[in-house]
Amino acid sequence: MAFLNAKLESGFEIINRLTGLSSLMKDADLVITGEGRMDDQTASGKAPYGVARIAAAKGISVIAIAGDLGENYHTLLQKGFNEIHSITGSTINVREAMANAYELLAATTENIIKLWITKHNNK
Repeated sequence: MAFLNAKLESGFEIINRLTGLSSLMKDADLVITGEGRMDDQTASGKAPYGVARIAAAKGISVIAIAGDLGENYHTLLQKGFNEIHSITGSTINVREAMANAYELLAATTENIIKLWITKHNNK
């Protein structure tokens, strides 16, 4: 940094700036984000946390989908995430989850959207 006049910058902040993510959310009612494993490290600068921070600041609901829920994942519910879901439950091993990721993600997303629509239509 000293020799090249460089500056240290968050990878998520670069992506946010280059994509205009914050402005893309302006009319959203719901944001769905995720990663392979949601746990207490997610809030240490990983992309889903950055997405949740921006959405929460705009009053937008944030649902996270993960392949697996790790230790202390529930702490993320106080950090901008409204819901956190796993595509695997507790009965599928990692190999099965990876082999069936598309189907598991599609089914989980469909269930989440149905629940979200039902919840918001009943308000």
